[in-house]
Amino acid sequence: MNGGAKFFIELFTYCMPLLLIAGVIIGLFRFLALNAVHRLLLGYLAMALIIDVLSRIFGIVMHNNLLFIPLFGFLELAFFTWLYFRYFLPSQSRFLLIVPVIGLGFIAWEFYQGEWMDPLHFNAYSRVVDPVTVVFLCMLHFREIGNAVPLAVERMRMNSAILLFFSLNLVFFLPVNFLINVPSQLKFYFWLANLILTMAFYTFLIFEIWKNGKTRPSLVPGS
Repeated sequence: MNGGAKFFIELFTYCMPLLLIAGVIIGLFRFLALNAVHRLLLGYLAMALIIDVLSRIFGIVMHNNLLFIPLFGFLELAFFTWLYFRYFLPSQSRFLLIVPVIGLGFIAWEFYQGEWMDPLHFNAYSRVVDPVTVVFLCMLHFREIGNAVPLAVERMRMNSAILLFFSLNLVFFLPVNFLINVPSQLKFYFWLANLILTMAFYTFLIFEIWKNGKTRPSLVPGS
């Protein structure tokens, strides 16, 4: 890869925080009109923004920001576990919580092992456990939606987008250790493709937040 292409890809990565900042501003502007699910999604975007900024700072100062891979995986899985069992899977047995709890425990153990300190020995299994578990939750919700009358179209659209994103995200992160250590320029195209996928998912969430805040009447304190 020539220097110009590499510079373009690195420059393109800054679109991510700009997109997240725009999403957070949109969500805050209509915060009082958002329902509980979309407020939670706004919190997810804010969390992603904070992790993105901190990882860039650590990358510049410490020259190693791999710790944010398992950290974000843990926070993301915790977020979607709460989202699904609180709002999407209320009728499911709490026994099924053992699946994400095991996933969270594994990610916490991986983080504690500290392999992120050495890129040569880094294995981000957390970024595989995270999407696999979320895909599992999506499939449970599809079963629940299928039994609902009338059919929850908006919830199905949201669940489908989450399922699609995490299924593709899983494919990208399966070879993450290879992508980190390989000297080939191939890794830049993998990261670029994953960046585009992630930005598309965040754009979808931002649109859903904007639409929810736009269609519901604003709730002004005291009104």
